Parts: sequence; structure tokens; C-alpha cells
Amino acid sequence: MVLRAETDMNTDDLITSLTQELSATPSNALIRLLSKGLLLGTAGSLLIFSIGYGIRDDIAQALYSWPFWMKWTYAISMTLSAYLVCERLARPGIKLNWLLLLPLLPSIMLLGVAIQTLWAAPAELRKVLLLGHSALYCPFNIGLLSLPIFAALCRTLRRAAPTRLRLTGFIAGILSGAIATALYCLYCNESSVAFVATWYTAGMLLPAALGALYGRTLLRWT
Repeated sequence: MVLRAETDMNTDDLITSLTQELSATPSNALIRLLSKGLLLGTAGSLLIFSIGYGIRDDIAQALYSWPFWMKWTYAISMTLSAYLVCERLARPGIKLNWLLLLPLLPSIMLLGVAIQTLWAAPAELRKVLLLGHSALYCPFNIGLLSLPIFAALCRTLRRAAPTRLRLTGFIAGILSGAIATALYCLYCNESSVAFVATWYTAGMLLPAALGALYGRTLLRWT
């Protein structure tokens, strides 16, 4: 009886010592953590952008054109929708339901416009509208710009508590690619909706594929 009482007391003391220094986690802690990671990664992407790409020479005129804002709107809408999903995937036990489909909406809408544009265009112009002059390297440029953001985001998510690691890695890749696309818009002078819907989206899918393939390793809890 004495031994059991001492054991119970030691257990109580251990629990007390483990919990007495705990404090409530702020409700916005995860948002702050993700924001810091994204800012750090974007800074790295900006460095690559400034060294290897730079802002297009006619940016002043482009800011008054519809194609530039079409591309920018697509990149920003993908960024916001992917961020909302990523922030929830970082929390264990949160149900996504329809929210998981949110990043699909901008892509589907732009793809619909692209199909209509190609359908209405003369047959001899469709290849030009689809391929532009940079289809061979546009996705890889976006993928390269996304790498610092993707790396910083993965490091941040490892400090959170995602449970669906491959899915979280995929969405983290989409988010990284979307931010990189917003930067790439300042350099790229392609103006076709079909080009943007195809090759910009392909650029976002490169880090997304990386996240889906290696999510279990990259996002394992630390």
C-alpha cells in the first residue's frame, strides 16, 4: 500500500512538472508560421528571379493590357485557394469536404476560356496560341522559381501537424508554383489564354508532383 501510494504521488508530480510550464497556443500561431515560411521562400525566389530573369522591358505598357492581368489574376487566385487548403491540411482532424476542390476552380475556368478561344481562332493560328514562343521552357522556369518557396513551406509544415502527407505535399507544391507564377508574370510576355492555361498550369504541377511523390519524407513530423 505504501509503495502504491508513493508511485501514485510520483506520477502526479511528473504530470505536474510536465504541465506547469505550458501556455495556451495563440489561435493564429499556424497562420503566422506559414506566413513566415512563405515570406522566406519568396525572398529566395525573388533572388533567383532578379539574377536569372528580371522584369520585362515593356512592363509599363503591359500593366495596361488585359493579358497581363489575366495571368496575374490566375496566379493570385491559385495562390489564395491553395493557401486555404494548405492551412487546413496542416491541422490534424480538419475536414476539407468541398474546399479540397477550391484550387481546381481557377484552372477549370481558365481552361474553359482557352478552349473557346482556340475553337474560335482560325486553324492556322491555334498552334501559335497554344505554344507561343516559350512553351518548351516556361513550365521549368516556373518550377525553378518555386523551389525556394517549396523548400521553406515543407520545412514549415514539418513543424505543424499534417496527417495526409502526400496530399499536403501536393497542395504545398501548387501553392509554391502559384506564387512562382505570379513572379514569372513580371518576366513572361506571352499573352494567349491557351498558353497560360496549359503551360503556366504545367509549371505549377511540377512542384506539386514533387510534393505528392516525396510528401511522406519531406513532411514527416519533427
